[in-house]
Amino acid sequence: MRTAIWITSLAVALAYAIFAYSTLDRRGDEVVLNEMIVSAAQAAEDRDVGGVMDIVSSSYKDQDGMNYDRLRMITAQAVRNEQDYIVTASVKSIRVDGNEATLGVHAVVRTKPGGMLYDRQLTVHFAKESARHALLIPVKVWRIVEVENFGLDFAKDW
Repeated sequence: MRTAIWITSLAVALAYAIFAYSTLDRRGDEVVLNEMIVSAAQAAEDRDVGGVMDIVSSSYKDQDGMNYDRLRMITAQAVRNEQDYIVTASVKSIRVDGNEATLGVHAVVRTKPGGMLYDRQLTVHFAKESARHALLIPVKVWRIVEVENFGLDFAKDW
């Protein structure tokens, strides 16, 4: 009986390790970064605070004095807005330099009737941070560490 448990445990562990390794993201940095921006915009439109904040580093700081906690609070307040809105973000430029990347992003938020809520050309700075894929494999993941021209300086005293 013990042998069967050990063999079953070993088979499950081996299957999990194979699954973890086979699902590693092997796409290029430019593709990954572009997809992260698009999926964050979709998460904002879907009112998913966690989906938006998943790509933001816990060490986020910007020129307006905004940090991760304040940004999360502002994001939560924005998605609770009763007004329906459409979010689009298009990547205009990508520069990857080792473990750092800078993206030029045009971000737009419109009301469903077509009114403009937000329209900015952003410079988004990413850095690679340590993480674990499937709780097993150490990997480096891209996270936003700063955004220039965010236009959220009105909220820095919150």
